[in-house]
Amino acid sequence: MLCMACCFLLGSYYCYDIPGAIESSFKKEFNINSLQYSFLYTIYSYPNCILPLFGGIFLDKIGIRSGLVLFTVVLTLGQFVFTLGGY
Repeated sequence: MLCMACCFLLGSYYCYDIPGAIESSFKKEFNINSLQYSFLYTIYSYPNCILPLFGGIFLDKIGIRSGLVLFTVVLTLGQFVFTLGGY
């Protein structure tokens, strides 16, 4: 279980930092400057400051195993939607 939890965190951080890796392509494709890209990245990051509070309460209610599976599925779906946006 510990190994799976660590893999979940690794995947979470990987997905969270993908916009930083595609900055140059994103700026060239949409013709925006660094300030505009930083603003988009800020808007993308704000929910990650607030939602963990609610996620922790929700996790206490449904249990760790169910919550880990649910959050992994939500994270995977969100990454899939983000990937589709690139096409």
